[in-house]
Order: sequence, then C-alpha cells, then structure tokens
Amino acid sequence: MSGSQPKPKADRLREGLEILRKLQEVGLGATDPGFQEVKAAISAWVNTGEPAQHKIILARLERVAEIMLPRRAMNTATCVLKVIQ
Repeated sequence: MSGSQPKPKADRLREGLEILRKLQEVGLGATDPGFQEVKAAISAWVNTGEPAQHKIILARLERVAEIMLPRRAMNTATCVLKVIQ
C-alpha cells in the first residue's frame, strides 16, 4: 500500500488508543473533561477517516493538547502537549 492511500481503520484505532493511553500515563484521568473531548475527537476520526486538527485544553495538566489526525497512511496521528500561556 502506498503512503498516499487512506489510513486503514485498524491503524486509526491503534494510533488513537496509543494517544489515549499516553494521556493517562501523564496523569489525565479517563473521566476528565479534556480526556473525554480528546476521546470523542479520536472516535470520530476512527469512524470516518476524515482528517482533523484539534486544540483541546487539559486544564488539570495546565496544557493544551494539539492533536493531528491524518487521512493518509504515511502520516501518524500525533498529540503534542503545550504549556498554557
């Protein structure tokens, strides 16, 4: 499969779950509103395959999660935490 192909749903699910797992590792609880917002964004991406970008405030961590959810198989979903300025 070439990198310009759409990312398969299984890959979107795996990458999305990895982002959620890492957010929990840094102390964001599954019931935290920011976690729920990230989870909803990832869920929509997994189901539709539509690329998306989100900036979600994680108030408890005093961070903003900048999430990139790509369409193409060659790109990996990312989540970067930045300090709230």
